[in-house]
Amino acid sequence: MAVIANAYPEPKLHHLLIASSFGGICSGFITLPFDVLKVRLQSYSIDINTSSQNFCNRYVQSLCVCVDTCDIYRPVFGKNQFSSTYSMFKIILKETGPKGFWRGLTPTLIQSIPQVTTYYTLYQKFKHYFTYNSNISSSLVPAIAGVGSRTITCFMVAPLELFRTNLQSSPTFSFRNIYSSIKVNGYFSLWRGFSPMLVRDMPFTAIYWSGFELMKVQLQLLFAPQPRTIGDLYITFISGWVCGSVAAALTTPCDVLKTNIEVSLQDQKIMNRTIYKTILDIHSEFGIGGFFKGLIPRCAKIGPACAIMIVTFELVINLFNQ
Repeated sequence: MAVIANAYPEPKLHHLLIASSFGGICSGFITLPFDVLKVRLQSYSIDINTSSQNFCNRYVQSLCVCVDTCDIYRPVFGKNQFSSTYSMFKIILKETGPKGFWRGLTPTLIQSIPQVTTYYTLYQKFKHYFTYNSNISSSLVPAIAGVGSRTITCFMVAPLELFRTNLQSSPTFSFRNIYSSIKVNGYFSLWRGFSPMLVRDMPFTAIYWSGFELMKVQLQLLFAPQPRTIGDLYITFISGWVCGSVAAALTTPCDVLKTNIEVSLQDQKIMNRTIYKTILDIHSEFGIGGFFKGLIPRCAKIGPACAIMIVTFELVINLFNQ
């Protein structure tokens, strides 16, 4: 039995480009607040003052507030981390108002169009090629097609992702910080998040697409909806949400690592720390729980984002086919 669900024939290239662009804009705008929450929770950029031994988090430093003198920010550290996502929600709301949850919208949309367009177009093309022009098992095709398309996409959007992550993590971050990094470390510093992006996105992509294609086929066999109908879109939506959430939860440690490496751009003292050193720093400061910071907002964002994206994509493709 085939694992890959094909509710429509091989789409034309320009149909893929339009459908994926529209889906990326919709999912990016709707789920951005969850991404802002996640990045704030995961940001782990500290400065150690050897004379006073005070630990100041990058978010606090941007407001010129020291942890030892401001109780509202004390929970960021050690065992007294933010008690909940709601705590961070209130802080962002108090600091910037509702508009703060859409901070980084412009780079997000600028990034989402080439990213999602490239990603989904390559995935569909790779999936079609490996399905009909290779001896690869159908159960492995989604993972291989997903990893291949995601690797290419990550390299393309790494600089934009770096800027967006830093913009969301600090209220004072600007393009000037990026310029300073380029001046000191060269243009390759713009791809400093490429490796951790792969560490996060390759397993996520393999888990998501394998689970999505399998779950969609099983639900189609169970409920037998007519192709290109509302029932078929419901199945697509549920499969995207469930598999996106599961993949997001399993790869949260990789996402925490990626965020911390990218946010370190703001601090020259820790900019060049390695992935291994970053892992040790997170574990030393927060323990195992530090690798799951932002789990709730990450799943709250990725699940619906995957569902909205894939449903919008298939809906637009279906409209073209009609």
